[in-house]
Order: sequence, then structure tokens, then C-alpha cells
Amino acid sequence: MAWTPSSLNRFTRGFTLLELLFTLILFSLVMSLSLVAFRAVFVKAELTLARQNLEDLIEYARAQSLARGKPVELCSSEDGQHCDDLKVRTEWRAKLLVLSDGQVLQSKTAFSSSLRVYWLAGFDRANNLHFETSGFIGAQQGSFYLCPRAPFRYLAQALVVLRSGRLRLVDDYSMLADVCG
Repeated sequence: MAWTPSSLNRFTRGFTLLELLFTLILFSLVMSLSLVAFRAVFVKAELTLARQNLEDLIEYARAQSLARGKPVELCSSEDGQHCDDLKVRTEWRAKLLVLSDGQVLQSKTAFSSSLRVYWLAGFDRANNLHFETSGFIGAQQGSFYLCPRAPFRYLAQALVVLRSGRLRLVDDYSMLADVCG
């Protein structure tokens, strides 16, 4: 019996070029959509870690002010030893310091480069968070805004620091869009 293409059944002939191209296009489309979703998971994890680091430092600074009976300050620092003068910008970068009487109590690198963090104070517009000996921050109530870069801005969060030094989380993007853009 001579070989002819019609003598082979459908499964032994293989796939046509059109079928392979269609499958490849469909596969690449599904992969590109899933990569965006996976990236959002990583950005959300990075944001959660940054928020937890910031919460830990704020709570540590408050506890130190109560334990020492002295004012304690939380600030952004480029050199890891002194607070930055943030009169021009309110974006916190690099390291965060907890200071008391000019002595560094704790230093932590809190944020990655893919995250922008802003401190917007309430009434006195101070650029550093200052805890009094009572653990309160007085009239300095404000918020830390944690803003991921585009296209993940909808994941933005804010930590509101109440006058009592306690924290409240806001994750409603409609309330954060003005700051995070």
C-alpha cells in the first residue's frame, strides 16, 4: 500500500501552521494578562511590607517617648544620622530615623524605589513626626501616604496618625487620588 496524506488519520498527521499560530497567539495573550496580575500581587506585598515597617517605627517612637519621658522624633534621613530638612518636599526617602535628644534610637530602610511615601501634617505643617513625653503628637495630626507608581496607583494606602499617636489605615483610593495622582 502506497503512502498518501489521506491514508493517515487526523491525529497522526500533526497540526497545521494556522493551528500552531493560533495556539501561540492565544498562549501569549493569556501569559501577558497573567503577568500584569502577578505584578500587582508583588506590588501589594511590597506596599504591605512598607506599611508594616512604618507602623512598627511609629509605634516604637511612641513607646520610646513614654518609656524615656522625653520627646522622640521620627524623620526621613539621607545620611542615616540626621533628619532631612524637608521644607521643599514632603516625600520621605531612604532611611527613617527615630531620634531622642539627637541620639539615633533606631534606623530603618523602609521603602523601595518603586514606592513614593509622603507625610502631610495637619495644622503646624511639621515635616517630622514629633512625639511628646505623653506619647501624643499634639496638634500635629497628619497622614503618611504610600503611593505605588503607575499603573498600580489604585493600591495606594494612607496611615493616619491621630493626635493620640494611634494609627488608622485608609485604603480607599478615591480618598487618596489627590495625593497619589
